[in-house]
Amino acid sequence: MTPYLYPPGTPAEVIGTVSDASLEPVTQAVDPTIYSLGQSRLTLTFIKLRGRDIPATLAAIDRLWHARNPADPIDRFFLDDHIQQLYLSVRRETQTLGILSVCALLLACLGLVGLAVSAAERRTKEVGIRKALGATTSAVTRRLLWQFTKPVLWATVIAWPAAALVLDHWLRGFVYHVELDPRVFGGAAALALLLAVLTVGVHCYRVARGKPTSALRYE
Repeated sequence: MTPYLYPPGTPAEVIGTVSDASLEPVTQAVDPTIYSLGQSRLTLTFIKLRGRDIPATLAAIDRLWHARNPADPIDRFFLDDHIQQLYLSVRRETQTLGILSVCALLLACLGLVGLAVSAAERRTKEVGIRKALGATTSAVTRRLLWQFTKPVLWATVIAWPAAALVLDHWLRGFVYHVELDPRVFGGAAALALLLAVLTVGVHCYRVARGKPTSALRYE
């Protein structure tokens, strides 16, 4: 509340209460606010418009304001535009993080594919010997997949503390924010493992189902 609207000792009647409504950035807390009626000096006026004839209504408001306050120019704005500007930086951060996450995911998948191809070429004879000694295609496939899932699991364990620190620092920039949920990290780890299996699984299966004779002749 602006101090000069209600001098000390001025009686006032409370006719209702409303929920907190923030018109400030998300980094600022909602201050105690009083909405007064019938005051001679107002710093901010809210006007609810209908969904039709908005240009004509705005023109009428401008004429009324200039007729009563010719020396004071009007400064009006739509509330939804103002709120959108408050969250514009947050939306940009979210979009940037989303794009960077997709790029990192694509690079990681390409790296896994390259690692799978390289490892399969190095272990072609090993796969042929295992098949010749009676190993099944599924057993060889599981062994190859486990080779690629171990680095993903280690990377997940290393990434959890770093991601928690970064997210906690980012969330503390908001006055009102959620707490970090360990289930989010568990879901991210499961998703990363699933993507790793899907990325290299097909190639591992193709290598495992190859004929032993062809693998043993591989140079």
